[in-house]
Amino acid sequence: MSPDTLFIRRAVAADIDDLRHLAALDSARVLLGELMVAESDGVIHAAYSIDEDRAIVDPFLPTADLVTLLRTRVELLRGSRALDGRRHLGPARALPARP
Repeated sequence: MSPDTLFIRRAVAADIDDLRHLAALDSARVLLGELMVAESDGVIHAAYSIDEDRAIVDPFLPTADLVTLLRTRVELLRGSRALDGRRHLGPARALPARP
């Protein structure tokens, strides 16, 4: 795995076979829901389910840092969703100045 070509991205439907293979390598159930993946050189080495709050990894590679990156990305996405929700509440209004 080359650290120069690491991508953290949302999983897409075309990733399903790779995710099944990764789950089999990790002796884990396939992840469900919205997923983020860590990919290097076209190979998914770790995946994280936002809905299940769990990861699957390639046990033959050092992947602890990848899981940390995936969790960090998920937290950033959760934070931006909270901000997006606040933006839709309507325009901000300034309070009148106190005399």
